[in-house]
Order: sequence, then structure tokens, then C-alpha cells
Amino acid sequence: MAAGVIVVLGGLLKAAATVFIPMDKPLPRAAPAMDARAHAAGHEAKAVELFQRATAALTARRYEEAARGLTSLMAIAPNLPEAHVNMGFALLGLNRFTEARDHFLIAADLRRMQVNAYYGLALAYEGLDDLVMARGAMRSYSHLAGENDPYRDKAKSYLEKWDSALVAQKAGANGGGASIEAPANRSVPKNEK
Repeated sequence: MAAGVIVVLGGLLKAAATVFIPMDKPLPRAAPAMDARAHAAGHEAKAVELFQRATAALTARRYEEAARGLTSLMAIAPNLPEAHVNMGFALLGLNRFTEARDHFLIAADLRRMQVNAYYGLALAYEGLDDLVMARGAMRSYSHLAGENDPYRDKAKSYLEKWDSALVAQKAGANGGGASIEAPANRSVPKNEK
């Protein structure tokens, strides 16, 4: 954030250097530019602090606390994809699947290569009992994830589980007698990302 402000201010200062300023008029003050940089740096420091505290709360499975911190973070950095991803995971932990889905979609819109947004999106769709969309999101994750991504095997396991469930659903719909029932508790497993 501060770097962007500094680049913009640097460009403005460079442009101002080409403007002729008569010596009988006072020179423009540099203080506002310094104030803007200090203000941006203060927001950046606050954003880093909020992000770190929210991430620690999320890691400790204190989902409400994480969500509160991420809400504050998004108030000053609304276009930070990592904040939306972490909010999505906090909301998954609270079984608020629709809201989680929305944050994962925002993160993916902000940064198409935000790999963990697709993983979380798949889990949100599973929570919403939409295995077709869950499978699509997890396939996107699998396609984008690196070979050494620690969640590739888990993603593959989810895909196999959902493929089997969808086959069973289809067989049940076609009179095959097999069907699946949604589990009563749709909470996020403890070993999730």
C-alpha cells in the first residue's frame, strides 16, 4: 500500500520538477507528501498487525475472533485476496458456507491464481451440498497447485469421494436404489487447510 503511494507521489514530484515556479512565489511545501506517506505506512502497519493476529486466531481455531480481525482488515484493505481467503476459512469453521463461498469467490476474482481460494471454495460448495461445484472448484485447485503442494493428496481424496457420491446420486435418480444422504454435521474436518 505504502509502496503504491510512494510511486504515485514520486511520479507527481517528478512532474512538478518540470514546472517552472517563479522565485517571487513561495515554493510548494513537501510536508503533505510526507504526511501521506506516513499515513499510508500507518495503514500498512495496521494491516500487517491485523492480518497476523487474525491468522493466529484462525490457526488456533478461534473462528469468531479471526472473522472479527479479518473484517477490520478488509475495512482498510478491501482488495487483499489473502484476507478474503482467510475470512472464507474462518466462516467455514463457523459453518457459514454461503458467506465462505462468497469470500473465496472474491479472492479468486481479485487474484485468479490464488490457489487456496479454490480449495476453500470447494469445501464451501461441499458444505452447501453442491458436489458438482465442489468438484469443479477442487479441480481448479488441483490444476493450479504445484507438484509439491501439501494439500494435493487431500484434494485428490476429496475428488474421489465426490465422484463416488455423484455416481451414487445418479444411480439413485435412475432407479438404481443407491443414494447419498448429507451428514447431519457439516463442520470442517480438523485437518483442513
